[in-house]
Amino acid sequence: MDDLKQDYQRVKNRIEAQRSSPHVLKQLKQQKRFFEGQMAQTMQLIREHVKRSPDLKRQHDLLTTIPGLGDMTAYRLIAELGDMRRFNNVREIVAYVGLNRRHHQSGKKRTSRGISKTGRPSVRAALYMPAVVAKIHNPILKAFAARLEARGLAPKQIIVAVMRKLLHLAYGILKSGNAFDPNYADKLAFAA
Repeated sequence: MDDLKQDYQRVKNRIEAQRSSPHVLKQLKQQKRFFEGQMAQTMQLIREHVKRSPDLKRQHDLLTTIPGLGDMTAYRLIAELGDMRRFNNVREIVAYVGLNRRHHQSGKKRTSRGISKTGRPSVRAALYMPAVVAKIHNPILKAFAARLEARGLAPKQIIVAVMRKLLHLAYGILKSGNAFDPNYADKLAFAA
């Protein structure tokens, strides 16, 4: 799907830049329609595949209960990470994706700068926009982002932290089998 999207974007850019020949423009528009059809067909195949598998459908349904995670991101997480329940803890998933802290050591001095980026760049890219959306529309992540902003973190650092937190939420709901509940922490405090 990523290759189709890149080819589609390339053709779209060429259409916008095309100034000279109407024949070339006609060919580019045909290519654009072709890629649109291919992307729609591929999405339909993905939906049907997930729908045929009860376990994949359950994972998809649970993931999409998290505000900020849509169908495409849920499909991407399922495809790239497999069954997240196979990981022992969420730190393993965060490291697998490459959103864990990068440590640098020189002699006795040890510093932590940025993220490791050793994992899956496609998952990191797929989580970026959902993190931007979740920061605004997910009540838990909205409060989390506000706390980070109050501490003086840069906007990009906040987005990366929200991306990491989205993985925490995804792992938690898949491990528990319960849909996202924005009042989960309140219920725990009330029960104690």
